Amino acid sequence: MEHALPDIYVTTHDFERLSQLISHVRNDAADELEEELARAKIVPEFALPFAVVTMNSTVTFTDLESKKESKVTLVYPEYANVEEKKISVLAPIGIALIGLRLDEVIEWPVPSGHSRKLKVISIAQGMEQLA
Repeated sequence: MEHALPDIYVTTHDFERLSQLISHVRNDAADELEEELARAKIVPEFALPFAVVTMNSTVTFTDLESKKESKVTLVYPEYANVEEKKISVLAPIGIALIGLRLDEVIEWPVPSGHSRKLKVISIAQGMEQLA
């Protein structure tokens, strides 16, 4: 049984930059990100709902199965750095997190062939912590 995906929100600025990225990278990850953007509500930054994961957000989320909590910053591929916990928007977790709101859960396939249920538990944008 397939679960309904939560609504996602993307700022106009992020949408334009991510669309450019997709046009230059043709692989499965870019295709998945393109699918996510196709279902996103594109809004100007001032109209973004409270506590949404955007590019450069630092997100704390829980894997509901393992109960493991992780904290990552969502970045463009050229800034990805595993040691610094900077995750590319083209990584499976990055694609899953973009546009989610605080307390939302998404079930997302991972490279191992399984799915993970992720719940957003806090979002920091710049100096502002949203939890």
